[in-house]
Order: sequence, then structure tokens, then C-alpha cells
Amino acid sequence: MQKEYTQTKEQVLEGLRTDRQGLSAQEAEKRLREHGENRLKEAEKLTLFQRFVQQLKDPMLLILLMAAGALLETVFIMQSYRRRCVRSVIFKTLASACFVLLAMQCIRIRGTSDYARLVFWGLVCGLLGDALLALRFLWKKTHDVFFIAGTLAFFAGHIFYILAILKLAPDAWQYAIPLALIALGVAGFYSNAKQVRAGKILPLGIIYIGEVLFVAACALSGALQTSSRALFLFFVGGVCFSASDNMLVVLSFGTNDNPYRNAVLHVLYYMAQVFIAVSILFL
Repeated sequence: MQKEYTQTKEQVLEGLRTDRQGLSAQEAEKRLREHGENRLKEAEKLTLFQRFVQQLKDPMLLILLMAAGALLETVFIMQSYRRRCVRSVIFKTLASACFVLLAMQCIRIRGTSDYARLVFWGLVCGLLGDALLALRFLWKKTHDVFFIAGTLAFFAGHIFYILAILKLAPDAWQYAIPLALIALGVAGFYSNAKQVRAGKILPLGIIYIGEVLFVAACALSGALQTSSRALFLFFVGGVCFSASDNMLVVLSFGTNDNPYRNAVLHVLYYMAQVFIAVSILFL
């Protein structure tokens, strides 16, 4: 089709179905009904809430959430060396909430998927577990009750993590079982060297640590099978998680011969949660 500027006047008028006198009133009214007014649509005005949600899509928020989590975790560690109190529970819970928000932000940027949803719910269970474990220091008589409840919350979270990994690498569990058993033997040797005495909850502890190690082994196996960057990051997080939880067992039931163990295990835990949440971006 010829461009209008290359056509004669007669050709332009014919193409527009008019003449030199213009459209009649009836024809103009007919075309107005068919095509509407020659007017640009106004941009839809966003509500204050919609503008706030748009700001949450900014990638810079990832850095801010990680910084906020690091700050809250640091304040919690400093507070725990002085005296465990309600503020400790609040700081720890807020730090864990940053991990959940970090996962939500990663989902907004990368898009939703089965893997992302399962990782998100795993982090939510971690948030609940952190709050329960922090509460065990406020009421000494129910220390073990809160410890078991927190452990069960994390146990549920790790089930979500395993399901997330298997979404990307369905056969990862086959190679993960022997790896996890070897790692569990090493963890048992470490606990025995640190004189861990967990009493009646020892079977629960063995099952939980075995699950944590199985998660890391699944991520490693899956990363090697699929070359997935997400699973490689998850594996790094899983290693940090495993080291942190083994140190937590020693701190709670064994001989704490290192004054910095509490700080180190929380730093490792922070790194684990960040790696696991950020893995969503690398799907």
C-alpha cells in the first residue's frame, strides 16, 4: 500500500471515503458511532497502594532486605551475649521475616513457579521455627518444649525444600541418600566429640540433622545432574544450614568450648537463608 504522502489528492480522498466538501453530518455521526471520538485515552491513575507495590519490584529492594536482615541478625547476636529477653525474640523474628520478604521480592522479579512457591513456604516455616527456638530462653522450664516445636517447624520447612529441589531434579534423591548417610556419620562423630547429651529428644535430633544433610545432598546431586545455578546456590545454603544446625546442637546440649560459636552459627544461618531465597532468581 502506498504511503499517503506519495498519493495524489484524489487517491487520498478515495482511501478515506470522502470528497473535497468533507463528510456529511450523517456520515460523520455514523463514523463517530463506529470508531469513537478522536481522543487519546487517559492513563489509568494508580492508587497509593498500587504505587507502593510498584516500588517493591525495584531490584534495589533485594539489597535493602539483605542489609536489614544482616543488621537485625547482628543486633540479635549482640543481645544474646548479654541477656536473652523479649527483645531477642523480636530481633530474631524480624530478621527471619526479612528472608521471607526477600523470597517474595525474588518471585516478583523472576516470576512464580513451583520451585519458588515451595522455597517460600520453607522460609515461612523457618520464620516460625526461629520464633519458637528464641522463646526457649525466656521460659527455662519449657526449654525442651520450645526446642522440639521449633525443630518440628524447621523439619516441615525442609520438607518443602526437598520438594522444591525435586521439582528441578526429580532423580536427585537417589544419589543424595548415600551422601547424607556419610555426612550424618561425620555429624555424629562431631557431636560425640563435643559430648552432646540430648536425652529423650536424641532420636528427634538425629532425624532432623539427617533431614538437613539430605537437603544439602539433594541440592548437590541435583546441581551436578542438571547444571542448575539455582540448585548450586541452594547447595551452598544447605552446607551453611547443616554447619549452623550442628553447632546449635552442641550449643544447646553439648560442651560449648568456644565463646564465638553462637555468633558463628547465626552468621552461617543468615548466609544459608539468603542463598536459599536468592536461588529463586537463577531458575
